[in-house]
Amino acid sequence: MEELYGARVYGPVRSRRLGSSLGVDILPPHTCTFDCVYCQLGGTQHLVSSADEAPGRFPTTDEIVAAVQRVLDDIPELDYITMSGRGEPMLSPYLGDVVTRIRDITDVPLALITNATLLVSPAARSTASRFDLVVPSLDAATDEGIARVNRPATGFRVEDIIAGIAEVARSSATVWLEIMFVRSDEGPSNVDDASIDALVAAAKRIGPERVDVNTCVRRPAKEFVHALSQEELETIAERFRTADLPVLVVPDRPAG
Repeated sequence: MEELYGARVYGPVRSRRLGSSLGVDILPPHTCTFDCVYCQLGGTQHLVSSADEAPGRFPTTDEIVAAVQRVLDDIPELDYITMSGRGEPMLSPYLGDVVTRIRDITDVPLALITNATLLVSPAARSTASRFDLVVPSLDAATDEGIARVNRPATGFRVEDIIAGIAEVARSSATVWLEIMFVRSDEGPSNVDDASIDALVAAAKRIGPERVDVNTCVRRPAKEFVHALSQEELETIAERFRTADLPVLVVPDRPAG
């Protein structure tokens, strides 16, 4: 990851789903609304409910756009410019302006990877809908399940999160719903029948263009969390296909 003008860009990387993707990190480090047990970054250092609670300084629109422009000058051929990074990108107060400014300098499609917590806000949904592709995660469809796997900051209800994702899925943006399945020696798991049934029902309600069934491929934050095999993922995927949902089982190796 290279720091440019106070913003951070990484890649382009060969994403398992997005092809040649330029990642853009627009957050103070390790700042998120979730502290997921499977987080590949080693866990959330700053668990917040809103941008007002975030420590440090958010990179400004000018800094972010300058960083992206520098890369575009050298690597013009990209499949996506992706807002993701070391936390929840929708916390950035500049995200909407960033979308506008990047649209002015390139036709490369814009993707947003989000944990969907902030989609409870109409303003956040409006911003998300301006992306070409939105990849929201939903690892549990009950409050108890999210508390177990995602360990959110205070104030979030799964019903509101599902409703927010569904609203974005009805917008002009393409929505791929990502579900990270994990098992655990100590309880934080979402592979029991009740959890999967609730997720299938939520996905039907949301109506994404695709459901991405995934598991952790890098070391998770908690050592008691374990990845599923490709065979286990395929078995779970059949539960979604039976409900007439289009499914991608994400490959078990990063593309690059």
